[in-house]
Amino acid sequence: GYEWLRWVMRTELHPLWMTAFALCIALYCSVRAWWLWARLRALQTGQHVWRTMGMDFSLLGERGYYLFDGEVDERGTPLGPVLIGPGGVFSLTVRTSPPTGRPFEKAKRVGRSELRLGRRPAFADPLGAARSAARRVANHFRAVTGEEISVTPVLVLPGWRIGGAPTADERDVLIVSETTLAAEVLSCPPQLEPKEILGYCDVFQSREEPEGA
Repeated sequence: GYEWLRWVMRTELHPLWMTAFALCIALYCSVRAWWLWARLRALQTGQHVWRTMGMDFSLLGERGYYLFDGEVDERGTPLGPVLIGPGGVFSLTVRTSPPTGRPFEKAKRVGRSELRLGRRPAFADPLGAARSAARRVANHFRAVTGEEISVTPVLVLPGWRIGGAPTADERDVLIVSETTLAAEVLSCPPQLEPKEILGYCDVFQSREEPEGA
């Protein structure tokens, strides 16, 4: 590459130019390596989340909660993880944004629509994504049963400390980490009786068998 640039610019071979070119290549490679490392760390965090959250789901299962994952609506759109139990129906949205490691860094809501991760605002509107996921679940229940139900959006931020107790208005979206998920869900007041819970679970369990199956 250096020889090509030297031929295009018709310059003599000079150690200073060669050093500058090598430094630019090294800087570019460092930036790419850092970016790839950040992405790999996020993927590893996501895998670790499901292993850690399995303990929380086990605890919730002991309290009468059922977890459904990999479900799709009538259009084939993924619904994401859905939790059904005494506290109601919860739609889980997991966002893996690794913390920077700064002391006392927390995830905290600012008003109804903004979420801050440490010192920076969260990208891609995770609160809006959680609300959209909950609406898809509610629409699926309405399409299957004709019944309007309330679905609570839950935004899961693996590895983050959650800052500040939410106000009543801010509890429209529950913000949790993998370690606070169970406690936050169990803190919700009971809304469903066992018969209602089983009826909601049937929406996912009673799928029609294909012909010839």
